[in-house]
Amino acid sequence: MNERHVYIVLTKTPTVLARVIRTMKGINYSHASMAFDRELYYMFSMGRRWVNNPFSGCFLQENIHTGVYRRSRNVPCVIMEVPVTEQQYVRMASIVRDFLLNCDAWHFNTIGLVHNLIGADQIDSNYFFCSELVYYVLREGGVCDWHRPRQFVSPEDLMYELEGRIIYQGDLKKYGSGKRRPDLYIDELEHGLRVYQDCRASGI
Repeated sequence: MNERHVYIVLTKTPTVLARVIRTMKGINYSHASMAFDRELYYMFSMGRRWVNNPFSGCFLQENIHTGVYRRSRNVPCVIMEVPVTEQQYVRMASIVRDFLLNCDAWHFNTIGLVHNLIGADQIDSNYFFCSELVYYVLREGGVCDWHRPRQFVSPEDLMYELEGRIIYQGDLKKYGSGKRRPDLYIDELEHGLRVYQDCRASGI
């Protein structure tokens, strides 16, 4: 059986909210994203709808050259490569595609983030913060299940508890070729998923 990979990207940004999270949780990385390719072209998370408003967020495709990343001279990060099966890969890509198609239905979980910081237990079904979203996709894709409320998963839990390996640690803005690729669209993710499924069915 051929092995596929997904990539977990943990970052440390200089925003006020990120510093509060790191201080209260005692962690180094305060944001988590998931990518379906090593180049991070297909990278997704819950993030800011508007750069200057940390409390209005949505599900979005991230680009290391835009948004909060663009405002930072350097972005310390860890990139993990996580092995998954073909079925898990396709399932997670389908979940992300559905998030993109229904992006207005998903909201940034500000209350859940506060609950995470103080240890309160409450789940809001259509609300996620970054690491909560990444864990949800991994769990629904059958990659892991840590048997605890998803909102109690921090970015660094993903680093220490997932079975994978660190392939890069340093400045995210220097990762790879440094070239910027234009934003991708839902139909491109859909096409990539369909082509992948067709190739696997044909044994290519």
